[in-house]
Amino acid sequence: MNVCRALGFVFLVVLTSCAQHSYRNNEVIVNSTSSALSFEGRGAGAGMMLMSSMGPAGIAIGVAIDVGIAKEIEKAVNTTSVTFEQLLQRQLGMGCAKFDSKLSSTQLETVSVEKYGFRVSKGDSESVVAWFSIALNNNAEATINFPADFDELDTALPSIPFNVVKSDGEAAVQLWRNSLAVTCGG
Repeated sequence: MNVCRALGFVFLVVLTSCAQHSYRNNEVIVNSTSSALSFEGRGAGAGMMLMSSMGPAGIAIGVAIDVGIAKEIEKAVNTTSVTFEQLLQRQLGMGCAKFDSKLSSTQLETVSVEKYGFRVSKGDSESVVAWFSIALNNNAEATINFPADFDELDTALPSIPFNVVKSDGEAAVQLWRNSLAVTCGG
């Protein structure tokens, strides 16, 4: 009987320590300093072309084009009831080696989403990649910039066609999910 109690005690200790480890990741506070989803791409190119004939007003028109595209994408994403912050919180709950490696000796406590959205993929104006900037521990230690910090990847970054991201919120959310997995080393 004492052996059963001892094994039960050991099992309880192991179970409790695993639960505390998972819970630690859920304690990370995710907040957003960015007010809305952003898009960078098609308007920037148009703005540069318009600037040659219209001056600074051409750049403003280009920015307005990208803002309009961002609103279309945000409308599609809002149909899913999933936010970028929720996806980030879930990913942190599964662990994130890249975030841990950016921190020197302290535990990850806060993650601030500074900006997030989509941008036209380099070299392919018909596809988009996710992009985001995340400050770790209130930027006291490090910032993660995706995809800029991941140029060394041997594989292509997750991307989807431009027309899909504008109309299919589920596809846009999945692109964020896949990009966060790449960011965390998964």
